[in-house]
Amino acid sequence: MPRSIVGEAEAIALALEEEADFVVLDDRLARRRAYELGLNVAGTLRVLKMLYDKGLIDKRTLVSDIRKLREHGFWVSDSIIARILREM
Repeated sequence: MPRSIVGEAEAIALALEEEADFVVLDDRLARRRAYELGLNVAGTLRVLKMLYDKGLIDKRTLVSDIRKLREHGFWVSDSIIARILREM
C-alpha cells in the first residue's frame, strides 16, 4: 500500500480515536471515507486560510505557501485558489 494511503488512513484513525474537531486530508478518496465516518475534513489550503483568518500568517505568506506547494507537485485548481484569495 502506498505511504500516502497509509498516512491518510492513520490520520483518519487518529481523528476518530481523539475525537478531533477535524482531520487534514487532501486525497479525495480519503476525504470521502472520513466524511462517511462522520469526521469534519479540512484540506491543506483550508488550514492555511484558517491560519490567515486567525492572523497567524499574512497574505504574502499564504500566497507564497500556495505557490511553493504547487511547485512541489501539490495539485489545486486555479478556481479554488481564486476563491481563497477572494475571501481574504
